[in-house]
Amino acid sequence: MPPEYSYQAYTSDGTTETGSVEALSVSEAHQYLRNRGLVPVQVGAETVLPEQSWWRRDIEFSGRKAPLAAVAQFCDMLSAFLQAGFPLPKALSLTADSQPHKALQAGLQEAHAQLMTGRSTVEAFARLGKVLPDDLLEIIRLGDTSNRLPDVLSKAAIALRARAQAQSKLRASLVYPGILILAGLALFGVLVFFLGPALQPIFVSADIEPNPVLGLLFSLNDFLRERGVAVAIIAAAIGFGFLGVLSQPSMRRKIGLWMRYLPLIRDQLISSDVAQMARSLSLLIESGVPLPQAFKHTAKGAIGPVGVAASAAIERSETGEPIAPAFDHIWLPKSLPSILKAAEEANDWPRMLTTLADTYESISDRKRERLLQILTPTLTLVIGLSIGFVMLSVVTAMLDINELAFQ
Repeated sequence: MPPEYSYQAYTSDGTTETGSVEALSVSEAHQYLRNRGLVPVQVGAETVLPEQSWWRRDIEFSGRKAPLAAVAQFCDMLSAFLQAGFPLPKALSLTADSQPHKALQAGLQEAHAQLMTGRSTVEAFARLGKVLPDDLLEIIRLGDTSNRLPDVLSKAAIALRARAQAQSKLRASLVYPGILILAGLALFGVLVFFLGPALQPIFVSADIEPNPVLGLLFSLNDFLRERGVAVAIIAAAIGFGFLGVLSQPSMRRKIGLWMRYLPLIRDQLISSDVAQMARSLSLLIESGVPLPQAFKHTAKGAIGPVGVAASAAIERSETGEPIAPAFDHIWLPKSLPSILKAAEEANDWPRMLTTLADTYESISDRKRERLLQILTPTLTLVIGLSIGFVMLSVVTAMLDINELAFQ
């Protein structure tokens, strides 16, 4: 017998229905429920926005945009409700009720209130400018104007989910190197705060000068014992200051720009930027945005070489010049101009850009995996050699003390 999936869904009158359904897969269960005229919110163990491990969650600061996964869920849910025949105010209200992200939920409730007072869709969604990506607001405006909002939102959800997945992969890939660094710091702390104080009296009583490594451990321990509180306060201030800097979009953009000029990670980040630019352009053009406007919206979020090329493409698209030469940059992929030239000649931007996005997402994943294959053993080797060198110095010093004791 096929497996049974429990579900929670909305009916055509907006009430909640729960139950179970037999299907070969979760996607088949979703399709079965939609065929019955229901809008599924949860099926089986899966939800539209599953609970994520802490290391994959977006760190939220005041004024930051909503996580891409939450925005993708919002697009999916609103599109599903609209396709089910709900009017926009009702669909927006139902979407807000099922939205776990608090800031986005509050924005949706405010947008719903604006619609109920007679405001236009564009005016209502303008209230979400603080939590939604800028290009999505433009897509919603165009979708509403062309009466294609459900279809546009569904395609936007696919693009946003791809971007969210790329971010999630990057964060997950940094977990193990982060654990190695923390483990190294913990071992160093044991040497400074426990082993050092235990050995120092032996050298003092024997009137023996410790070797340079042990001398450094003893000096560091003495310094922290005398000024530990001040050091902790300064470290906390630096930490909170760093978080404050990260909460500023302009500073995050500058840090991202600097990272794209670091030799070790430049190629991977630029490949990811190309994929994101291509997917955003494809979605905007397919939604009816003229090519110059599409490049303008894309250039706002792009940084580094991709941002420079996108900005140059704006002027070329406005004057009717070929766009491909704008992407002939020393640090951009060599094949990029030829692919864009083919898209211009075929006048099939959405399909070519989607293919381009898929290609460079795959390239970005491979480059990231290759970088981790180098970074992880390198960190392990460096940390292991550092700790081993300190331990060798300690053992050597202890042997010297034993020799003196037998003289």
